[in-house]
Amino acid sequence: MRISSNHILSFCPLALAVCLVFCALTSAEAQTPDFDRVWTTIGSAGTVDEADVGKVFFENGKVQMGRVLSNQSTARGRRIIGQPTQSAVIRYNVTGVDGLFTPIPPCRPEKCIGPQLTFRFIAEGSGARVVAKLIEVDLETGIETVRLTIEENGSPAAKGYRFTSAQPACIARWRFDFQHKAFYVEATLTTKSSFIPIGSVAGIQMIKIGFGECL
Repeated sequence: MRISSNHILSFCPLALAVCLVFCALTSAEAQTPDFDRVWTTIGSAGTVDEADVGKVFFENGKVQMGRVLSNQSTARGRRIIGQPTQSAVIRYNVTGVDGLFTPIPPCRPEKCIGPQLTFRFIAEGSGARVVAKLIEVDLETGIETVRLTIEENGSPAAKGYRFTSAQPACIARWRFDFQHKAFYVEATLTTKSSFIPIGSVAGIQMIKIGFGECL
């Protein structure tokens, strides 16, 4: 069967168009900002410190200490005032994802970007507190350095899980170096004593490390 030159000529523009569309889509995918490829974990994925096993419980993606005060337990919950506090430590290993290797652009007067720690948490009731620290471990010296810290305390107006972010580290121009460093997040949950663990609640549902703009 012979294919005429007219058929070949008419096919060329179509093939060219398909090729251009494919290249455009490939290019757009290749240009996806690495800033979107951040590190995340859920609260229940962490490792509880050996001394604190039994103080916290896991529920789906959450790690939590204490329980929310219900209407039926209001009277009992009030009795926790004056009780001593207790804490539990949970640690999360941070692995290298594409977004953490993105070169940080130089600061400009109108914009400055730096590493940022965000978490979804609950800190509700008297004595409730949640602290998360991003810690860097040096391979050669073993020195551990706190790079980012975020802290939230319970208040009467704070109800349920919510999220917050630490101020990005724009002044200290450090970067994620997984060749010579290791990183982990250490979270500390604090509530009133577990003798009556109702009405003082601390927990984490999600942690994220990425980049944000400094104010």
